[in-house]
Amino acid sequence: LFKLLAKKGVKPFASVNYARVYPVFAAAVWAVVMWLYECHPDVLQPSLTASMKYLYADTNTWDRARETFLPSAASTLVVGSMLWLNRAAPRTLLDLTKRL
Repeated sequence: LFKLLAKKGVKPFASVNYARVYPVFAAAVWAVVMWLYECHPDVLQPSLTASMKYLYADTNTWDRARETFLPSAASTLVVGSMLWLNRAAPRTLLDLTKRL
């Protein structure tokens, strides 16, 4: 939105350097969201509150070591299938230069 307003020549957005202002603006917005989460979580959207609870509260415990360190059955199947299909050269799966 900021870039669009600057492109249209709307003041004060047209005279501000987007590359310099955006990181400060984004940090300020996220600081407000974090403050709201800590002090007034009821005013945030329930999905945002649930995501932030998962990120900042639930993941601080070690009671789910199996989910944290062991791969799921689906990811094991996918990686195993990729290795089996490319069994001639498994190193090429991780070589990103050949994919670009």
